Amino acid sequence: MFFKHKMKHDGKQGLNDQGFTIIEVLMALAIFAIGILAVAKMQLTSVNGNTSARKYTEASTWGVSEIENIMSTAYDDAALDDGTTGTVVQGIYTVNWTVTEAVPIPNVKQINIVVTWDNNKTFSATYYKAIAF
Repeated sequence: MFFKHKMKHDGKQGLNDQGFTIIEVLMALAIFAIGILAVAKMQLTSVNGNTSARKYTEASTWGVSEIENIMSTAYDDAALDDGTTGTVVQGIYTVNWTVTEAVPIPNVKQINIVVTWDNNKTFSATYYKAIAF
């Protein structure tokens, strides 16, 4: 037959033997393990990033919610007197605000808000409230 190969069976390995050596298998497993470790590290980084983003979003939401409460008060209310400060604690978040006169703009108050969490993370914003004529 034209395509049939003849093999000698004299106890020696021929050049046509097929299969993988143990070294080849171990090298493939090592490369595969390195790839899996890289994917696991990437997954861990992704989870940490998502947690950080969630906390930042929650902090900004609490801060804006508190600003909305402050902005709903009347311009001449005692809560908006120059130098007034306030603090609200919501779970791990601490919301601090300070009211000052917006210099040099007359009839405008500046409200600075800072939300802190995890002892070193902050969200800050500045809002202005003008007198309604």
